[in-house]
Amino acid sequence: MTIKLIMPMAGSGERFKNYSTLPKPLIPVDGIPMFQFAEQNIGIDFDERIFIVRKDDNISEYVKDIYPEAKLIELDNKTEGTACTLLTAREHFDDGSSIFIANCDQYVDWHSKDFTKLIDTGVDGIIATFHEPERSPKWSYAQVDEQGYVTKVAEKDPISDLATVGYYYFKDGRDFITAAEDMIDANDRVNNEFYTCPVYNYYLKLDKKVITFNVNKMVGVGTPEDLDNYNSNKLFQVNENCAVCVSGGADSAMLLYKVLQNNKGHTHVFTYANNTLLLKNVVASTSVVNKCVELTGNHRLTHHVIHNTGDKPNGVDPLFDMVEPYSISLGIKTLFIGVTKNPPKEGTDKFTYPEWKDTSRDINKLKDTMHKGEVFETVLTPWINTDKKGLAQLYKREEVLDTLFPVTYSCEWYPRDGSDPGMEHCGKCWWCEERQWGFGRLK
Repeated sequence: MTIKLIMPMAGSGERFKNYSTLPKPLIPVDGIPMFQFAEQNIGIDFDERIFIVRKDDNISEYVKDIYPEAKLIELDNKTEGTACTLLTAREHFDDGSSIFIANCDQYVDWHSKDFTKLIDTGVDGIIATFHEPERSPKWSYAQVDEQGYVTKVAEKDPISDLATVGYYYFKDGRDFITAAEDMIDANDRVNNEFYTCPVYNYYLKLDKKVITFNVNKMVGVGTPEDLDNYNSNKLFQVNENCAVCVSGGADSAMLLYKVLQNNKGHTHVFTYANNTLLLKNVVASTSVVNKCVELTGNHRLTHHVIHNTGDKPNGVDPLFDMVEPYSISLGIKTLFIGVTKNPPKEGTDKFTYPEWKDTSRDINKLKDTMHKGEVFETVLTPWINTDKKGLAQLYKREEVLDTLFPVTYSCEWYPRDGSDPGMEHCGKCWWCEERQWGFGRLK
């Protein structure tokens, strides 16, 4: 039996417009593009993959680099819903092939082998579901009879406690086409759109037998809030020795806090202290480390302070230079770096010194640096698509804005006469103004 994956990803991605400059399908999740993350998560060896994309997103080349044999459908305009989007690829599955439809923006904890065993039984359709006791109206739902067969589905209407995941199997693609066209002919819309799940109501009218398959958990990454929540939870669940680069700023402080919340192994904190310029990092990072230990109760931590008498480092290379010598002896496999993206240009244009842009946040430069060595199995940059406003929201969500944030320090103003400026924020340098822009306060 031939099974083809169809992944529609031709939405506008409006909610990510202020989150990332990348089109939504390319936004990194666990270090790879979102659509690739979603596809790999499925865990089924498909005979063919079909991706439906927006022509304006200019992502076809990226898709082909990752899946050279995939079929691509480029849409010039937004359709009237995902069911209509799927029909634009009909020429690729009107031959009787089975189709598996999957969202491009989710993580599913499930047993794909058990799912494929159900396919082998010859069932006409399978809807992946999860138990949703709260019956939130944001999901679609499936209703089943005593024998476990689906009798009805509903979009944004909790007719049961079985919410759908966004994995839909149809034994025969031709029957999907017929059912989808019947739904469109009936003008069966929800929120003025033709959704995928309600197609099953018309599929059932073709005397098809449809069952559900329960998954352990589904986590969406399709909104900035969902993606931040995912990064804040799953990404930090390591059970081994890991390294966290901490300068004492708000970015690395939140990073350390999240790692200590989740890491069951030993956490090694590294701080770079240039004797001429960056000694304040030692003061600030020590305060951050102590506060994170206090807030999380995790004492499995060692703080390494690396001194260097040279000039102020440029870029992120010193972070790797200082951690790599320790990594083998300490058994460090995972390195966390808390670099954030810059504010939008309309924000930095209003800064006193807009030309002082922090060039270490150049994403391409960071990627090049991350691949310069072969020491670490994993290098993670959870905030790389988050600016200071997004980080401030995370501080609020974690309820540490009034406890952790005040001990952080971001100012990089140094008097020309070489005097000690102290630990107060100057309020005028690029980094102070970014901090004020994002958090609305310096302390």
